[in-house]
Amino acid sequence: MRTNRKKSLAEKNASGTPLRNANPAPVTLLSEIPKPPREFSKAARALWREVCSELIKSRVLTATATFAVENFILLQLDARKAANDKKATHAQRLTLLREARLAAAELGLGPVAAGKVQIPAGALTDSADDQRWLEVIGEGADEKGGKS
Repeated sequence: MRTNRKKSLAEKNASGTPLRNANPAPVTLLSEIPKPPREFSKAARALWREVCSELIKSRVLTATATFAVENFILLQLDARKAANDKKATHAQRLTLLREARLAAAELGLGPVAAGKVQIPAGALTDSADDQRWLEVIGEGADEKGGKS
């Protein structure tokens, strides 16, 4: 008798059903602080450098993570502005602080969140050795205008 119940992850692994993302594509970790967005203020640029350097030390900063960093910085600066704004209500301040805290946790900033963040599987840094390896295995050469 057949049921319409979906299989759990454990059942899929036991039955040999291939998972969609069983072999994730290699992820390139950044080893240098990327340029901040042009529209960032002086304070935002300073925070960008500080946050990116921490994420590089933790080996979790990727090119796509920079969008999350940008979001966190904008939220953090808005929360700081709201804290000094006499017209901002308590609910507005609390909402901005909560959103900034959630964005920070997503990036692994803070003592509790840092323990939960792991280096991505298949992570490669943007060092010369790793870039050469990508060229050898046939990935990344097209991105830099190299051989195809």
